[in-house]
Formats: sequence, structure tokens, C-alpha cells
Amino acid sequence: MRSDIVLLEDNALFRGGLAALLRLQGWQVREAGDVPAAQRLLAVKVPGILITDVRVRPGQFDEGIRLAGKARRGTAHCPRAGRY
Repeated sequence: MRSDIVLLEDNALFRGGLAALLRLQGWQVREAGDVPAAQRLLAVKVPGILITDVRVRPGQFDEGIRLAGKARRGTAHCPRAGRY
């Protein structure tokens, strides 16, 4: 198995499909449909990778990217991909 991933996506169909594809590639995936659920997963164990939608519940604004920033500040090394 590869490192673990926390996947935050509020669209259940997209989240399930992406999680299935990642698992087929040998990743351990923990899924969250909203920010509070993702926060609970991050509190249990810091993942090797966090994949997040930018706009997720509850506010549909920038909660996902804010969560990523908080997660990054809480770890010694958390590389960032993408333009945010």
C-alpha cells in the first residue's frame, strides 16, 4: 500500500469515483463530505496527502482551501501542489 490520502469532496458521486480510482492504484483513502468530517479525519491521523475541493460545505466559498492551509501549518512538511 502507498501512503494514505484524505479526500474532501462534497459531491458524493465524484468523491466515490475518485476514491475508487485511487484505491485501485494502491492508495489508502479516507473520505469526507464536508469540512467538519475532514477535520475529524485529520485529527485522528495526519495524511500523507490531502486532496480537497476548494468550495465545500458548509459555506461553499473557500472552506476547502482554508482547511488545507490549516493542515499545512499543523505539519512539519506538507508540500503544496496547484496554484493556491
